[in-house]
Formats: sequence, structure tokens, C-alpha cells
Amino acid sequence: MATLMVHTGVDKLLALADANLLLADDVLTFDDGCLQVHQHLTRLRQLPQRKIVLVVPMYTDLPGPCKCTPGVYYQDDRVFNNAKPFMDRHMLRELLANGIELGMHSFAHMPVLTHGTTPQCRHWRLANAFGANHKRLTMAAKLFGTTSALAEPGFTFTNDGMPRPRTTAEFTEFVHEDTQQCVAWFTNVFGYVPTAYAAPFNRWSPELTAAVTAVGVTERFGSERLDVDDNYDEIVNARRN
Repeated sequence: MATLMVHTGVDKLLALADANLLLADDVLTFDDGCLQVHQHLTRLRQLPQRKIVLVVPMYTDLPGPCKCTPGVYYQDDRVFNNAKPFMDRHMLRELLANGIELGMHSFAHMPVLTHGTTPQCRHWRLANAFGANHKRLTMAAKLFGTTSALAEPGFTFTNDGMPRPRTTAEFTEFVHEDTQQCVAWFTNVFGYVPTAYAAPFNRWSPELTAAVTAVGVTERFGSERLDVDDNYDEIVNARRN
């Protein structure tokens, strides 16, 4: 048994299935909620393995035209400076109706969620998360009613980020607020809170672990997963030998 992680490489996962290289008890996790999952839904629902899509609500509900399919949301400069399409909430409901589980992958997938042990890690550079465009923070605050975690009142933003490191209390509050936003979104949209959570960038901080455990998360995913997108050949070779 292994847990496999997929982002946009659903075609690679299906190639593993076609080659009979997926084990019956493998767990298939799909991070971010990328559109490719919905595009391959017909095939995916035929796979007997357990499937979990780990959703970032900010990606799902950020308004904007998708560059490939009308009506689908996308976010651009926040993911490796490339356009990357995501499923909307209606597509996610379709996944649920086809036996695919949903989990949480944080509310906004911000790097700061993963770090809490060193002061320099609390120097959250906006360029790493919002393309140095802090207007996105204001837009997110208006869209989701966020008043602290994303809008960060009391701080003066520059193109480089915050003027000083976060204190431990501020970092803990940031993690708590992001988690609560995620819980509120799932409760509002789907009427329940998932019990699976994948850490952003596969990095767990003690604060993030505590925050998601407090809201009922019982399954935590991270770097222990086999990365289908980046390590496909290694997975194939290991399973054939």
C-alpha cells in the first residue's frame, strides 16, 4: 500500500493503471483541485482505489475566466507564475456524486502556513504567494469576508512583504484563521468538514498540525506520498522490479 500524490499529472496516473502498476490498496490523492481531475472523471471513477481531492478554496472560488474552459476558475501568478486551471464547486459536487472524497489543502495555500520555527520564515514575501501584488489580498478579503489572516490589518505591505517578522502569536493566529476559513467554506458549500488534510508544500508545522487536529482532521498527508507528476519514471521502475 502507498499513497500517491497527483497535481496536473492525471494522465500519468492513468498510465500507471493501464500498466497494472496501481495496487488495490493504494490511496490516490489529488492536490489543489486541478481541472484535469474533472476532465478524466470518467476514467477515475472506474478505478477501485480510494480517491481524495484535496481542495484549496481560494483557488476554487477566486473569480476569473479560465484560459481553457469557460466557467472554470483559475489563478495565475500564485502558482509558479503560470496559469493553472482549477475545478469550481459544481465540479467538486460532481466528484462527490461519483464516489471521490474531498479533503482540505488549506484555505489559501500560503507558504507561511508551513513555517513557524524560525523568525526568517515568518518574513512572508508576497512575491512567493501573490506575485508581489498585494491588491490580491484586499480582493480576497472582500470576496471571503476575511478580516485578519489574508488582509493582515495593521501591517504596511511593500513589494517585498511584511516590514518585520511575525511573532509566534501572530503566526499561530494566521494558521488558526486560515484553518477556520477553510472549515467555514466547506461547511457553507458542502455542509460538512472533511477529515483529511494535506499540508501546503507537504510541510507540517506544529501549529498547523494542532490547528487541523482541533477541527477534527484524522488523516494528514505530506511528503510521504509518491509524487506521480515529478517521479513517474521512478514509480514505474520500482513497481516493475
